[in-house]
Amino acid sequence: VILKDCATNSFTVPLTIRKPLTIRSADEARTIVPFSTACFTIADGGSLTVSNLTISGYVGSRLFSVLGGSLTLSNGATLSNLMGLGVSDDDGGGDECGAIRLTRGTVTMLPGSAIQNCRVSTEGGGLGGGLAAIGGTLNLFGGSITGCSAGGKGGGIWNFGATVNLAGDIQILGNVNETGSDDNLYMARSTA
Repeated sequence: VILKDCATNSFTVPLTIRKPLTIRSADEARTIVPFSTACFTIADGGSLTVSNLTISGYVGSRLFSVLGGSLTLSNGATLSNLMGLGVSDDDGGGDECGAIRLTRGTVTMLPGSAIQNCRVSTEGGGLGGGLAAIGGTLNLFGGSITGCSAGGKGGGIWNFGATVNLAGDIQILGNVNETGSDDNLYMARSTA
């Protein structure tokens, strides 16, 4: 999907992705505003690549739920000012994340991508202001996660069982937890 000559900068329908899909702006970087709970669900067999596009300003639930497929944030992909409220949805998630929830499958951040100023705020403590990883594989190969906050733990990333691969120049800084303390990457221990 190439965003060019669109009449609107917003979308209202949740999408379940079961095949390969790339969303990018055709020319200059473009900003869109989502209006839906768990706007993109990437299911088994699906893959989504986002590039040259800013998705910003949604208050409700996470933007991406990765349930067996893969999500790649490529050069120019920016997720900003997203806020999760701990709303339960189809994957049974509730408290986790402002932008991305990885349950199984793969999330990859590449150079030039960013998650910024995202937060989760719930009673009892939201987990993972930018990203919550429950399982699967998290590849952090570049980009940045900055200015995110969580009502609980993991202002930038909350990890509870995902394999995390770090390489290249990834910056995870300036993220805070419920007390306002630095909390860029919280590694919880899985009991499974």
